[in-house]
Amino acid sequence: MTNNSDNIDQSFNFSFFKSVDKKQIRWGYMKSNTSCKYFNNLTKEWDLAKKDGTTKNKENIEDNCKGIILLLNGRTEFMEKYKSVASKLSSMGYHVMSLDWRGQGLSVRELPNQDKGYVKDFQLYINDLELFFNLYVAPLSIKLKLPITILAHSMGGHITLKFLSQVYEDKNKIDTLNIEKVILISPMIDIITSPINKYFADIFTNWGTRLLANIALNFKLGASYIPGGKDYSIENAKFENNPLTHDWDNFWLEHKEISKNRKLALGGVTWGWLKAAFDSIDALNDKDILSKIRTAIWILSAEKDRVVSNKAQKQICQNLPNGKFISIPNSRHEILFETEGIKTLLWENITNILTNNYI
Repeated sequence: MTNNSDNIDQSFNFSFFKSVDKKQIRWGYMKSNTSCKYFNNLTKEWDLAKKDGTTKNKENIEDNCKGIILLLNGRTEFMEKYKSVASKLSSMGYHVMSLDWRGQGLSVRELPNQDKGYVKDFQLYINDLELFFNLYVAPLSIKLKLPITILAHSMGGHITLKFLSQVYEDKNKIDTLNIEKVILISPMIDIITSPINKYFADIFTNWGTRLLANIALNFKLGASYIPGGKDYSIENAKFENNPLTHDWDNFWLEHKEISKNRKLALGGVTWGWLKAAFDSIDALNDKDILSKIRTAIWILSAEKDRVVSNKAQKQICQNLPNGKFISIPNSRHEILFETEGIKTLLWENITNILTNNYI
């Protein structure tokens, strides 16, 4: 398998929608390079749907692409960073749809200091995803009679599992879901807390960091950075021994996009975000809820991950009826932005999953 499609230069088409709590969320799409002409008029119909929930054109339209990829990124990330990933998927024959999570990218920032990574509750992420799915992704799937695949990285993988767990709790939603399969890349099932612990005594492990987060919230410090957290600065970015990628160019990709638009930048996490993350992680470990998710889910795990827990990823696969675990050797957290050899293996696995070569 070659990587020639990485060199195809395509861009997202961007727009915005209002969340349930009336906040501005940015979303985007990149159509398949084998798309039917109908897609060119789709934004007009989406605009109508935003007003009254309907579109004028009711008939189903045949489309010669393979499906829809809902591409969901991780913490600090934004759609511009994923242009090459989306372009590759487009060249493979898929429509790609994505969004910026609230608190990052060009979606709403909820604190006066917009560099602070903050969310009050992870349920807000899930609400935004569900609304986006219902407004744009599902209608396109129905109209073009195309299956949906979710491809999610890190925090996006966590939100995907929470989204699916809530959908499967509501039996009325399952039949209209049309999500054929899910690919989670380095999903945030649990986080490795050593970046915090180094500022405290060695006795503070995962439980200790959780305790500190609870204490910080009790003292109304939810909007404060955790120890070591700070505003974004390119001077703080160091390639040497970074936990994200072995690839020099891909390491600087996010920073190059930020140099074009400083509003894309995000700094460290706050106690509020960390407490919300821990609460959501705990809720995700409910075996009864996970056992109801019938969608086929592949976890592509980074062998050398120092950001999220591989052990937790393996454990959750045992609680998913159709969970499958694949480890990508020698890879750090951002496998999609790793060296060519690692990416080639990753894309071989993604392609096999998309083409049903994995049972």
